[in-house]
Amino acid sequence: MPQPRATPRNGRPAAPPPDPARRRRGRLQCRVSVEIAAAFTGVSSLEILSAHRSGSAVSRARHLAMYLAHVAFQLRYAQVAEGFGRDRKSIVYAVERIEDARDDEVFDRQLTQLERLAGSCRQLSSEDDGA
Repeated sequence: MPQPRATPRNGRPAAPPPDPARRRRGRLQCRVSVEIAAAFTGVSSLEILSAHRSGSAVSRARHLAMYLAHVAFQLRYAQVAEGFGRDRKSIVYAVERIEDARDDEVFDRQLTQLERLAGSCRQLSSEDDGA
């Protein structure tokens, strides 16, 4: 007789273990979002990925990369958090900051172009995987 799945205290079934290939793809897609943000902002990818607190230009570039990873690459907050070495709340905050900045029409147009670029990269990486 099969054993019932353990349920954590919140009452929901325990999540299945993460698929290693999916984790690798998520980390790669986070890295691509970092490279896109670095090219757009002029901030180095090393600065964007730094674990240290940074100035506003680096923070903005990091938020942009996190936003692209979540929105354009369609990664869950937890996957983006893993890819950036941050916690989930930091990713939610970053995405909200970029969404708020879309009130600026020029930035909104630029972001739309970056989303298209990242979306094309996502599509190409999916074709390479055979997915």
